[in-house]
Amino acid sequence: LVQSLAGHQHLEHVVFSRREYHASNQRTSTPYREETLRAVCSVLGSNCQVRSVNFSDSPLSFGGGDPQDVSLKESVIAALSANQTLERLEIANVTNQEGPEILSTFLIGCASARRLKYLDISDNRLDEDAMVALADMVGTQTTLEEVRAKKLDLVSIDLGALIASLKENTTLKTLDLSH
Repeated sequence: LVQSLAGHQHLEHVVFSRREYHASNQRTSTPYREETLRAVCSVLGSNCQVRSVNFSDSPLSFGGGDPQDVSLKESVIAALSANQTLERLEIANVTNQEGPEILSTFLIGCASARRLKYLDISDNRLDEDAMVALADMVGTQTTLEEVRAKKLDLVSIDLGALIASLKENTTLKTLDLSH
């Protein structure tokens, strides 16, 4: 289904946000298959008009395969970097162990996204790589106006690079770091 949307001229918003509840109200997460993320990359890399993508509360996964196989990560970075229309990306609360790695990959791709104005990375765990990717993205992004980063797990993370990047960014109007 997702793959068939590549090149769709009127599609503007894609939502993959999901939550599943059992009778006990315990949230469970089954990672989206690697093929789904590849298909999303295909859509973003096509000549479609997608302006908004929401992966919040999603169990995204790179497939858990060979760590040396970076082709899916490269696809995500290339799709976001080359996209001409994406203005809003929501990747809040990535719900699995790959969260920091996935977040880093999306942030690297967002660094050169040409029209990105809004980014929500709230409720995520950040490791050092994700923080570096966030700082680099904020420092190089020339269209970003709003970053929502509520309830981030920033325990033992050096914020120096992010602070320096924030001083350099001239387009950011809203930075929400509330807890």
